[in-house]
Amino acid sequence: MRRIVIIAIILCFSINFTSCSLAQKQDSLGNDRNNIDNSVSGNINLTESADAISYTNDGYVSNDEDWIYYSDNYLYRIKKNGSIKENLFDDLIVGEIFLTRDWIYFTGMGDINKIKFDGSQLTRIDRISADNLIFKDDWIYLRDEIEGDIYRMREDGKDKVKLVDGYVNSFCSDENFIYYVSRFIYRVKPDGTDETILSDEATTNSNISISGEWIYFANENDNNKLYKIRKDGTGLIKISDDQICFVKATKDWIYYIIRHDYYATEPTLDKICRIKTDGSQYEEIPHFSRGELKSLAVIGDWIYYRELTDSDQYSIYRVKIDGSNTNVPNNGQCQDKFPMIVTTSPFLEQNGIEYMPKPDGEEQFTTLWVEGAKGSGIGEWIKLESGRIDANGKKTAMTQTINGIQILNGHIKSKELYFANNRVKKIQIEFSDGSSIIKELDDEFAEYDKSFGEYFGVQEIFFDREIDTDYIKISILDVYRGNKYDDTCISGIQIF
Repeated sequence: MRRIVIIAIILCFSINFTSCSLAQKQDSLGNDRNNIDNSVSGNINLTESADAISYTNDGYVSNDEDWIYYSDNYLYRIKKNGSIKENLFDDLIVGEIFLTRDWIYFTGMGDINKIKFDGSQLTRIDRISADNLIFKDDWIYLRDEIEGDIYRMREDGKDKVKLVDGYVNSFCSDENFIYYVSRFIYRVKPDGTDETILSDEATTNSNISISGEWIYFANENDNNKLYKIRKDGTGLIKISDDQICFVKATKDWIYYIIRHDYYATEPTLDKICRIKTDGSQYEEIPHFSRGELKSLAVIGDWIYYRELTDSDQYSIYRVKIDGSNTNVPNNGQCQDKFPMIVTTSPFLEQNGIEYMPKPDGEEQFTTLWVEGAKGSGIGEWIKLESGRIDANGKKTAMTQTINGIQILNGHIKSKELYFANNRVKKIQIEFSDGSSIIKELDDEFAEYDKSFGEYFGVQEIFFDREIDTDYIKISILDVYRGNKYDDTCISGIQIF
């Protein structure tokens, strides 16, 4: 058994339900108690050619008809319905990616490489530290990360030529031009000719995003507020007073990130927002992340974004456009989340104490759960939901990917109370996708070690697959009988 501190019902719904540190709590019974938008826009923006199959605005996420491909240090793919997830390639560190009909191209370790969709035939295309990859009309366009120059080369790395000499922050394209940022916004033909500055009234150090006839960007001349300008350089218009740091435009909406206020008296968080292209219908999209956010990709009903974790690395997350669900394609770090919602069948009330788990501000349930039905508790249940409740009382589910649960069985105040009360022997675990499993638990008292400040005896249940769900419901099917009381107790649960 793993040793872990769980003294109360503890639920850590992280983006991937990874382990969290658990606070020590003690109680006693009776004692002191994603339609893909293929328009060209954003940091990676490609116009669909005969050989290209999909494009997004962020080089860390891409997709085809059935799969989402993404890099999170290594190359992964996940079915759009979440049913299958694969580590496609882990021989090299993977940076940005993009897809053609036959190949996955990616940057990493100072190279541009390509591999087949089954992870075979690794081939180096060019030795250059590059980002902002674009595939257009049989050419690869890229930015030199070190010098900032824009190059283009053939798919096999041949005929490499510099198109723009000078430091470029980012670039994107449409069917006729390459648009790039070098303080001002410029455009140039794909062969490097006819370079033109679009406006000297607007500057930006952020990315630019194109939708239709407009370029969207953060205008540095006006405190990085959201602006748009036509692709011919006319019609400069402010859309929002929000100070943004990343923008992604689709046909009808502009998605952007608002950086948190470093100097605020109270801590603030980065925000993901969207607004209609005409400046109407502003919406803030709830998300779980607490770190610095970077880059956005919109695929179907999902927004993909990267977050800087405590280990100074970016992990990729996704959230539904309406904020109703959130998930992570790969592993994420445990963070504070929206309040968990807990419901149970009847619970024990004794001497004015309710033995029902109640979440506090840190999502830890500080009271012991004791079922309150007549008899031994067969059929009684506890339901732990990942979600949030707004100011109007509306509940919104937040889908998560889980791998298993840990249970601290019985009443763990003392061995006397443990054996005096019933312990769970067999449980059914149900999920929001309609599936369920049945598992048996051992009758093992979790011994508390004062020197470590931890309990030994937490039981782990691993599921046979990763499960996307917005709740788990645990029902009691059988119990180990207590020698004094006919009440069944559970002191701790953690989902991972």
